[in-house]
Amino acid sequence: MLLEDFIITVYCVVDENLKKILKGKNIRKSGPSPSLTDSEVITMEIIGEYLSQKNDTAIWNYFKRHWLHFFPKIGHRTTFLRQCANLYHLKQIMQTNLSDTLCQDQDIYLFDGFPIPTCHLKRYKRSHTDLRYEGRVGYCAAKDLKYFGFKGHLLITQKRYHQELYSNVSFC
Repeated sequence: MLLEDFIITVYCVVDENLKKILKGKNIRKSGPSPSLTDSEVITMEIIGEYLSQKNDTAIWNYFKRHWLHFFPKIGHRTTFLRQCANLYHLKQIMQTNLSDTLCQDQDIYLFDGFPIPTCHLKRYKRSHTDLRYEGRVGYCAAKDLKYFGFKGHLLITQKRYHQELYSNVSFC
């Protein structure tokens, strides 16, 4: 999937979920409305995290440089940062709803991400494989390691309606 398509898909999912949560209510009591919609800000944060941007300022800089045609009203950095911080409660509700949807009738016991390096960071630009275009440079804080490759995610659950002693392991 192209990054443009991914950004559009994430925006549509976020916007749909926000409409379900808010049910037509306005979350702002007074003052001017921000130039970016809440769906746009949350989408930018999700995509920025996916692309391993270090913080909200780096996310703002990335979208200001590369995706201004998608977000023409991006505005000033501090306005973006305040709006990100003020949407914390909505993001938490969205995360809970997403977790409920993905793991219906299951208790989540573990969800974790881990690096899947495909080649050494110094060699990925010289690679002649198709993985060069699919992988990304990432950072693993647990190992304090920069790598070229993929991020894997592990979800371990145990179904409530079975009294099993083992967990079902699925890769997302």
